[in-house]
Amino acid sequence: MRFDKALAILGSLAGIFSGCASTPGAPDPGCASTLGVCASPRDERALCHGSPLGRDGVCVAEPCGAGQTTLDSGGCVPTLGLNVAAHPAGLTVDEGEHFECPAHTRMVALASASGPRGLCLARNACPFGSRWLKGQCAAMPRCAGQAIFDETTGTCTQLVARSGGALDVGAWARAALGADGGRAASYWCGPLAQRPLDVGAVSDSPSTVVATIDLVFVGNDPRSAEVTVRTRDLSQAPAVEGVVRPLVDLLRRLPGPTSASRVTVQTRCAVPGPGTAARVSAPRG
Repeated sequence: MRFDKALAILGSLAGIFSGCASTPGAPDPGCASTLGVCASPRDERALCHGSPLGRDGVCVAEPCGAGQTTLDSGGCVPTLGLNVAAHPAGLTVDEGEHFECPAHTRMVALASASGPRGLCLARNACPFGSRWLKGQCAAMPRCAGQAIFDETTGTCTQLVARSGGALDVGAWARAALGADGGRAASYWCGPLAQRPLDVGAVSDSPSTVVATIDLVFVGNDPRSAEVTVRTRDLSQAPAVEGVVRPLVDLLRRLPGPTSASRVTVQTRCAVPGPGTAARVSAPRG
């Protein structure tokens, strides 16, 4: 069996088992259309750290009641006894106390091997599928068919111009990753900003992540896409790769051939530092 035919069969099987065996350009109505393809539940978990995608294509967190804090991997945890992950590290709340975060932040809980940890996360750290716009996180415009929203142009970019045409991987990279030499796209910069400790951001101080993302397509086949991430600060590379790889997994399901065998972009993502938590004895208002 020829290698390209084998890849085609494997791609079809992947679509079936992902729950998204839709015709190209016509997403399965049972799935959310994301970056031009039908997002499966597995895709959603990868993009949203375990939480689902809403109908608007934005990762949604479960609303939590009084005395609870939203956990980044989904669900809620009791605020009582929650340790603070960042400055002042080790701070906990006892009976009759609660955390308060600065006005520009919100309290979230991070899952860790030692249990959930509280963090005052910047409000402009927007979840996947949204961007910071006019003082709030706003859903990215949805695009029909095999198209992707490009923040630099403010329009939907068609990735496959015509039936049987080449997949414009340059356009995909600009929209999904960011323009070369410019600012990173919100599709991965937002989710990265939600995990500031992973890139070394310290309390109340932003951290700039400079990443070079290299995509290689063997035989101009999107299913063969391999991604390499390099960062100026080597310790930041695993965190960047963690938010970029789910995007590349979606790219692999778009139809080929690709318009180029390789695409490289270097972009900058500004990650706001977590706020300083305060322990307050007075009851919540």
